[in-house]
Amino acid sequence: MTLRNRGEPAGFASVAAPVMTAAMRRAQRKDLAQLKVLLERRSAGPG
Repeated sequence: MTLRNRGEPAGFASVAAPVMTAAMRRAQRKDLAQLKVLLERRSAGPG
């Protein structure tokens, strides 16, 4: 799966962009890992 976030930061956001980029990547990895756990748990359930 590929996720892409696009945008052109302006003002202070352009200064903070590298930090925000890293934080967004970590958050996406965490969210996708949690989604994987939920989906696998659901598919492994009874039925």
